[in-house]
Amino acid sequence: MTYTQLISDLTLSLGCKEEDCRQYVAAIVKWLSENIVEKGRLTVADFGRFEVENHKEYITADIGGRTRMLMPPRLTLQFTPSPLIPVEENGSEEGKVFPAMKEMLVTQCKAQQNQAEKLPVAFFKAILDGMDQGDAVEVDQLGEFLLTKVRVGDAVYGKVAFKPHETLAAWVNRPFAYFEPVELRPDVSFDDVETVYPSSPQPEESDDDVFLIYKENQEVEQPETPETEPISPVADSVVEQVPTAEEEQLVQKDTLTTENQETVQPVANQEEEPQDESRKNAFPRRVLWAAVAAAVLCLAGLFLYLARDHSQEVASDDKPVAQQTEAPAIASDSADGANDAKAQSDTLDYAAMNAEIPYGAYDIIGVDTVITVMKGQSLADISRIFLGTDIQIYLTVLNGGNNEPKEGDHYLIPRLRLRK
Repeated sequence: MTYTQLISDLTLSLGCKEEDCRQYVAAIVKWLSENIVEKGRLTVADFGRFEVENHKEYITADIGGRTRMLMPPRLTLQFTPSPLIPVEENGSEEGKVFPAMKEMLVTQCKAQQNQAEKLPVAFFKAILDGMDQGDAVEVDQLGEFLLTKVRVGDAVYGKVAFKPHETLAAWVNRPFAYFEPVELRPDVSFDDVETVYPSSPQPEESDDDVFLIYKENQEVEQPETPETEPISPVADSVVEQVPTAEEEQLVQKDTLTTENQETVQPVANQEEEPQDESRKNAFPRRVLWAAVAAAVLCLAGLFLYLARDHSQEVASDDKPVAQQTEAPAIASDSADGANDAKAQSDTLDYAAMNAEIPYGAYDIIGVDTVITVMKGQSLADISRIFLGTDIQIYLTVLNGGNNEPKEGDHYLIPRLRLRK
């Protein structure tokens, strides 16, 4: 969003003339710049905090140490978005700048009361809306704001980059504006000044300024339990009604000795009593065997569940430290992304990929998750959030050499393990 578009949107929302709106915005930017330079720190509620950061002097030296330059100190303007500011500070008296802006607009710009009250809030809201659309928002004489988004599963994370206007940056650094690098003689040394060599490791960018934008509600799927057929007493009684060998013998005796039915009948009754006792004991035995079978199934399921959790813990321990400590990395991917990751992991040749990185510190052992590339997101942003700084080669190799992901691409995040 350009500065002209910002003025146009504010003009439509406030219902004032464009030239008046441009004058009011210029007055707000001037007021912000003066207070930032004077106080060194200014918090705007529900927007963010502007803060002047002091960088100390340091010495640069070549590898042999023959040429050493004393670099002067400098002051830079930093911006922290509102989600990363503590609640008590974001709502403190320091952050309530809108009444002061309103008074300034009324006294200096002769603005109407209702416009002076709405304009400061609408000004910062227009900047937030422009960043939310994925565009860089330019504010004349103040700077440029850019919000980078990344989706991980059902969560979206953001990171705000602020580049102050060159005029404001020079104004902030005015105390050291005339300082220049000075070459040091070999016999001059400073114990309290840091020396930087060309081979010194550069400080890595911190991901502490990554914050959660929103997270979609997702129903938790209940695990399916295997259905077991209930034991029917009727079925057992039907099975028990099958005649035994002793009963068949009794029937044969009845048919052969019809004349002695009266003597045979008591014998049959005596034989039926133990049979009835066996019927009574058959049903509890079947229940006992069914209970034993159910217990065995439960123990087997518990063993598989614990084995799966243990394998996941071992895999997570093998990840790089930067990935374990990264806040967005702990979020789970969507169902479609998980299916894509599984399909990719079954077909990819990780041994061939690792051979392309002979001097790497890690091995690719699988696909950890799949993300959807957001607008303005680069390969370095994805590597810094999910793996760490300066190891983009693993992302490039896993994604078939694609080192320029585009918005909407499904990008594979590797699962790494430290090489022995």
